[in-house]
Amino acid sequence: MEQSQILVDMALKAWNQQIARAEKFFDAQTDEDLQKEIAPGKNRLSYLLGHLVSSNDSMMTLFGFGPKIMPAYEDIFSKN
Repeated sequence: MEQSQILVDMALKAWNQQIARAEKFFDAQTDEDLQKEIAPGKNRLSYLLGHLVSSNDSMMTLFGFGPKIMPAYEDIFSKN
């Protein structure tokens, strides 16, 4: 296997591990938890989840894995 392929495989494995960790964390939260502010006057946990989804969606397009699945999230969670 070429070294460049090994690096790509490592990067994808790390990306998938981080997504799995985030899923585990957010799946454990209640609806009430998602509405809590991270700090007084700061974003809610639900906003952070939306931002992560939007960012991941953009990365998928950037790396050529296909079109965005949730393009409306970009305006809500990344641009504003």
